[in-house]
Amino acid sequence: MIQGAGSEVLFQKLSEADATKPNEQAAIVRELAAASAQTTSDKASAVTAAPTAAGPVAVWAWAPAAGGEKFAAGYLPWCFWGYQVYARGPSADDLLIGTMAALKAGPSAVPGLVAKTPTIPINQETSKRKMILGILAAVCAVGAVALLLWSAKRKNS
Repeated sequence: MIQGAGSEVLFQKLSEADATKPNEQAAIVRELAAASAQTTSDKASAVTAAPTAAGPVAVWAWAPAAGGEKFAAGYLPWCFWGYQVYARGPSADDLLIGTMAALKAGPSAVPGLVAKTPTIPINQETSKRKMILGILAAVCAVGAVALLLWSAKRKNS
């Protein structure tokens, strides 16, 4: 367990018998974050990669909870097993991503095994809502520039 900034991170080793398929981990991580926060998965963040030197890549997501708390869940694949990572507290997301970034492969890490560690696929599709919000923001920016130019032209006339 790692503690800091009023939050804590806990690692749980999953053996081969307990582990799920790598392509299922992103969805599991998001569901775990939401369930821990006692909310629905649509209120959880998108699953993102957590850079780490301890393996190919970790994945994680977080969800807001009551009272300003946050719950985060992650998964770090390593050789034939993996580590489920849980975090809770007001800075759970920051502490989890910082912890992952600080991890390094230990002296017993066999390069060949680490190289065979499966990567976790993350769905990188942009949601329809995000696309609409992006277009709306661009239209507003263009409108603001046009309004400023029109105002400056009118003032100079």
